[in-house]
Amino acid sequence: MSGGAMKSGQMTKPWVALRGKIVASAVVAALAIAGGVPPAFAQPWVVSPQSNNAEIISQLFWFTLVLAVVVFVLVEGLLIYSSLRFRRRAPLPTGEPPQIHGNTRLEVMWAIVPALILIGLFAITVSRLGEISRIPTTGLYVTATGQKFAWDFRYSEAGIHTTNDLRIPVGTPVIIDVTAKDVIHSFWVPELYGKMDAIPGRTNRISFQARSEGEFRGVCAELCGAGHAGMLFRVQAMPQDQFTQWVQEQQAAAAPAAPAAQGSLPSPAGVGATSLEALR
Repeated sequence: MSGGAMKSGQMTKPWVALRGKIVASAVVAALAIAGGVPPAFAQPWVVSPQSNNAEIISQLFWFTLVLAVVVFVLVEGLLIYSSLRFRRRAPLPTGEPPQIHGNTRLEVMWAIVPALILIGLFAITVSRLGEISRIPTTGLYVTATGQKFAWDFRYSEAGIHTTNDLRIPVGTPVIIDVTAKDVIHSFWVPELYGKMDAIPGRTNRISFQARSEGEFRGVCAELCGAGHAGMLFRVQAMPQDQFTQWVQEQQAAAAPAAPAAQGSLPSPAGVGATSLEALR
């Protein structure tokens, strides 16, 4: 074998190895993306938000996702095209290729375009989140207090409270004051509203309006101790007449006990308590 042929074969081996690594990396990336898609689409709030504010959050999610996919496809497409189009070929050119030290137009463009995209995304996000933060003047007022490891809900106007069980009427704005007793928790009902921190000594107010009847799962989204995983609650959205009936039943159950039962102790979980086993 001549020296030139041997040299050419030696030069092509690194490219073959590099091409194999590129293909393997592309396959791994594709599998990772495909594996992450089902869990994302399995979240109900992504495809079927059940309140006005959850709809805004879902729209922001989809807008950001589509924008990110477009940028990803564009950048990776140019990268793959350039890698294939301008790859090293044998025999190697004898002359030195043109030496390009910079392109002012391209450099300005790929600095300004990403900046404009980020500014636009920021402006849209701020405007939509401003709509979420608006609190109506009238509605159902509830105080949600997080504590290790349960949620206490107090209906101040009705004079009742529940544990791990939040009942709300469909079509009525619900105004919730979120706080905590011991450590920082996070109130989250994905299908109705985003996360809101529950901080001892501080009250954060949120609001949402359920669109339809149903039972929705709520969680504590802040690691708060050994029982964090079991700090679950449920939100039941029901018609107004059923909600009114439920409130009356809770008020009757919370009424002072008869004289014959004065020695009995009330349930430590409070009126309308829901066990963790029922929520799992």
